[in-house]
Amino acid sequence: MISHPNQKPYIPPACYTLTSSEKTAFPEALKDLKVPDGYSSNISRGVSLKDRKLFNLKSHDCHILMQDLLPIVCQASMHSQSHARVVMVIIKLCSYLKKLCAKVLDLSKLDKLQYEIAKTLCEMEQQFPPSFSLLWCT
Repeated sequence: MISHPNQKPYIPPACYTLTSSEKTAFPEALKDLKVPDGYSSNISRGVSLKDRKLFNLKSHDCHILMQDLLPIVCQASMHSQSHARVVMVIIKLCSYLKKLCAKVLDLSKLDKLQYEIAKTLCEMEQQFPPSFSLLWCT
């Protein structure tokens, strides 16, 4: 907690909280995204810039978003240094999901993959509140 000259306590925003410009830049990056034919449906049609929301995504689109597009859009929209660690955790999580959902899964690499996700979950616990981590454990 930080005290201001007017003696009112102030709690600064958390490291994962987006600024207003970043909240606008995130859906704009998705709206302007071009992907090859057959890769996914037109995700930009499901982006509302006014409401800053995604809607009408099919399950395949959600997989593409989580595995491939989220790391790119996070890097494009989060500009401050305080977000660098959060973006790296998101990139590691998306990489894990991409490896786990691949068409071919190399059994010899599963131990390394298990170690990586354990490390990533520990990093997530450092960056996000405990209630967020409970979502992944259930």
